[in-house]
Amino acid sequence: IVMTMLGNLVVIISIAHFKQLHSPTNFLILSMATTDFLLSCVVMPFSMIRSIESCWYFGDLFCKVHSCCDIMLCTTSIFHLCFISVDRYYAVCDPLHYVTKITISLVGVFLLISWSIPIFFAFGLVFSELNIIGAEDFVAATDCTGLCVLIFNKLWGVLASFIAFFLPGTIMVGIYIHIFTVARKHARQIGTGSMMKHIGSESKMKASTKTETILTVISEYLVNQSPPPHSLTWKRRKYGRGKFSEGDERKDVKLGAGISEQSVLWSRFRRNLPSAPWRAAGSLETLSAACIPTWTPSSASSPSSISVSFLLTATVLSVSPYSIPLSSRQAQQINNLSKSLAGAAKRERKAAKTLGIAVGVYLLCWLPFTVDTMIDSLLNFITPPLVFDTFIWLAYFNSACNPIIYVFSYRWFRKALKLLLSREI
Repeated sequence: IVMTMLGNLVVIISIAHFKQLHSPTNFLILSMATTDFLLSCVVMPFSMIRSIESCWYFGDLFCKVHSCCDIMLCTTSIFHLCFISVDRYYAVCDPLHYVTKITISLVGVFLLISWSIPIFFAFGLVFSELNIIGAEDFVAATDCTGLCVLIFNKLWGVLASFIAFFLPGTIMVGIYIHIFTVARKHARQIGTGSMMKHIGSESKMKASTKTETILTVISEYLVNQSPPPHSLTWKRRKYGRGKFSEGDERKDVKLGAGISEQSVLWSRFRRNLPSAPWRAAGSLETLSAACIPTWTPSSASSPSSISVSFLLTATVLSVSPYSIPLSSRQAQQINNLSKSLAGAAKRERKAAKTLGIAVGVYLLCWLPFTVDTMIDSLLNFITPPLVFDTFIWLAYFNSACNPIIYVFSYRWFRKALKLLLSREI
């Protein structure tokens, strides 16, 4: 109880105090921490007394209120986990549109759903007593012994398990599998650890009038070999995976047989510039939705050296060696891009790992209680009280793990925690 209370309280104070942490993702974490904090203050202490004393001293009305709060807060916490998984899905699998899709308004809708559905479900179910229809004899037996036990009949034992566990659990597991697959695919395409080291070492370049070896990132674009004059245009083409090499403005990509097509943006760059050898070579493995074209002329001393780079805002496809004359600005741009690639890959792996731990802990904590509740209602309540209590507290333990999983692993939280402990805020 103390661990749940303190851990989530620190999360609440940190996010509420530091304006730098006011982001859509952190608002979800803040709301979830509030839910778990309320659970530790309102529900757990009375559940502890019930478990230790094997008796309920607080009356029938408060028993119902306690049961409602128990169902509501636990389900709300689970819904938050589900929506955080959705947030991580867009952050990893669709980073180009993450900022436009996961907005404060959308997070507000997530929070409204996370709180309103559990409130109506919990209070409506318990006070209408729909959950005990057909189980009146067992309820009367527990009333005689002075217990406060949440009982579900056969129908609501299955429905409650589906609403509070199996539905959000299935969504979370499905999202995690997809995120893990995408993160693993991206890591493989950029060479995992060895390629990232290669990027880090090769991209440390200095400005020079000589030809230097750099790294060209091949993404969803083709670069013209000899650009004719004027204008920048976009064309939407459909093609899939395959190899491509240097080519002129209208050269098509040669694809292997049996490859599914995806829609991407293919660019043609035209501008009145001196003729220069522009090349693009590599393996087109994954297609993204868009790219941002920029052109950077060389210094006045070498007017024939022209570079066109595409700033990748989504998926990195492959990296291959390439030699061109460099200006200081070009070298700095490539160094910055290489660093961003390494950081993006690291963030993807971390997001997949964090979500995997969260899903694993969620299943470990809630699966025994949910399965027991469903089976117990079907087999006329055969679970011993000690076993049932153990499963309840294992489910509560998930609320203590949430701040550790989602927040303690982030650098910003460690800094906030350090400031809290040093009494600087």
